Amino acid sequence: MTLSRLENRLLQERLITQAQLEEITQAQKKERKSIIELMVDYGHVKEEVIAGFLSREYNLAFIRPEDNRLYPIPEENLEELIPYEFAARRNALALCRDLSSLTVAVFDPTDFELIGNLESVAGCSIKLVVATRSNLQKAIKEFYGK
Repeated sequence: MTLSRLENRLLQERLITQAQLEEITQAQKKERKSIIELMVDYGHVKEEVIAGFLSREYNLAFIRPEDNRLYPIPEENLEELIPYEFAARRNALALCRDLSSLTVAVFDPTDFELIGNLESVAGCSIKLVVATRSNLQKAIKEFYGK
């Protein structure tokens, strides 16, 4: 089995074992989820641990639950740019926009399909920050009033 760079790093950092990686790889064939999501779903790693790893690995800011900073700027009408259904399904919350980019909090920064979709919708480049899935889900519900 040829491992991706991410899979190799997860093993090197001892976040998962070879057996867990094989289990997740098999699960990926049945479920349409990333290795990151499955690691948490299967209980192999806590979401805050993997989010911290991803932020370090990809040099992205990590908004921890206790930071209490996962709130979009209301005046920017970001809920019109990224609909609730998309944000909730993809665990992506737009936080702010400037002239050339949109800053979005995500759980899985390796989800290149998500990033491409965000670029298409926003019409600009995307700056990512990492947050835990549960923190994102809570913030999305609060921001969209659901």
